[in-house]
Amino acid sequence: MCSSDLTRNSQLKPKKKRRKGGDKRLAEAVAMLNQGRVTDAETQVRAVLSQQPGHPEALHVLGVIALSCGHPGPAEELIRKATQLEPDNPSFHVNLGAALAEQSKHEAAIHAYERATQLAPRLAEAHLRLGNLRGAMEDFEHAAASLTRACKLEPSNVIRSEEHTSELQSPCNLV
Repeated sequence: MCSSDLTRNSQLKPKKKRRKGGDKRLAEAVAMLNQGRVTDAETQVRAVLSQQPGHPEALHVLGVIALSCGHPGPAEELIRKATQLEPDNPSFHVNLGAALAEQSKHEAAIHAYERATQLAPRLAEAHLRLGNLRGAMEDFEHAAASLTRACKLEPSNVIRSEEHTSELQSPCNLV
C-alpha cells in the first residue's frame, strides 16, 4: 500500500457525466483515494476494468493510483491509453503530463499540459503545472505567463506553486 496526496499530485475528481455500469464504482474509488484508501480504490478500479476492459476513466484512475504510488512509467502507459480512447479529456492530459514530468520527460510533459490548456482554457491546474514545470526548466518568461493565468483563474493555486518559482518573486505579484 502506498500513501498519496491526490489533491497535490493529480487532477482527479468524481465525474458528473455518467457512462455505463462502472461509473458508480469509479466515483466510489475516487472517494476512497481522496480518503487515502489506495488499496481499496485500486481493487474497485480493477473490478471495473475486469468487466469493462478499456474503460477510459478506469484506466485513468488506475494510472493516477500508479503515479501516486511512485510508479510513473506504468502510470504513463495507463493514462496514455485513456487519452487515446478519450483524447478530449483535459484531466487525462494533466495527469499524463504529471507522469511524464516525474520521469524527466519535460518536453512531452509540457506538450500534455499545453493540450490540457487548449481543451480547457479555464483549468487552473493545467496552467499551474505548466508554469511550475517551465520554472523548473528555467524558462521563467513562459512560467510567469502560465502561473499568472493560474493565479487569475484560481487564486488559491498560488499557495501550491512550487519552490522553483521563487525566481519569479511571488506568483501573486504577477497578477
